[in-house]
Amino acid sequence: MNSQVIVAQTSPRTDSYLMEIPVGSVGQSRIPMPLYIAELQSNDTTVFVLKAIRLITPAVLTHAVQNDGVNAPLAELKKMVLVLTINGQTRGFNIPIITLNDVDDGATPFTHDLANFDDWQNIDWGKSYIQFANGQVSANTPYNVLLDIQFIRLAKGNGQRV
Repeated sequence: MNSQVIVAQTSPRTDSYLMEIPVGSVGQSRIPMPLYIAELQSNDTTVFVLKAIRLITPAVLTHAVQNDGVNAPLAELKKMVLVLTINGQTRGFNIPIITLNDVDDGATPFTHDLANFDDWQNIDWGKSYIQFANGQVSANTPYNVLLDIQFIRLAKGNGQRV
């Protein structure tokens, strides 16, 4: 009798980074992405490739890890869209933030699948942002929007994973 067990991972988790986007004052309509994210940038030797983005809701993590403050409340998340710019062009235009949630906590809208991207490269985080939809503005601040950014890095030239 063979008792060998084989485990097959169908969707491996790639490298990831918890992006904390602070919303610091009432009345903001556009929230820029933080510019300190060197790990998420292409450079002279490597290419950053976006694989997936997951919204981290207060049901998963109540507070930011690095920044002061609580995680964005559901009422605020429902008003937000994400805009991603790549090589000067908008590739992800008005993606509802709440559609990036894949955790069923019984209270927050969710999808059954992780929000995968088609190997988007060279995201310009400095030109990407969160927009409040339909003229809405931030309220009940300060708080943070938490995004789990999953990615791979490839060496320029040979395309090997770094």
